[in-house]
Amino acid sequence: MSKPGFFGQIAAWLWFTLAATLVVPTIVLAYAAFATADERIDRNLAISAEQALRIFRSIDVTLDSVEQITLGETDAALGRAGHKVLSHKAGGRHASTAKSECAHGQS
Repeated sequence: MSKPGFFGQIAAWLWFTLAATLVVPTIVLAYAAFATADERIDRNLAISAEQALRIFRSIDVTLDSVEQITLGETDAALGRAGHKVLSHKAGGRHASTAKSECAHGQS
């Protein structure tokens, strides 16, 4: 005959195995999730920094272009000339000219 202590040991071993099948995968998955999240955060941070750098370069190029267009002009001259002269220097058309062309059927 079997001793009652033997079945108690089997039951304890089964409970331990059951707990281990729940706890160990949970710990492993939690660690993997945090490691993956850190990698994604680092990657997104690098992408954001690169985008900010590109935006600042674009702003710098725009400001340099404006400086070249207005080179040698005084504030008073720029104020008198207004948008029409600056638009012409930039290669665009003045808004009122474009409106009148559209009204007359030209484009």
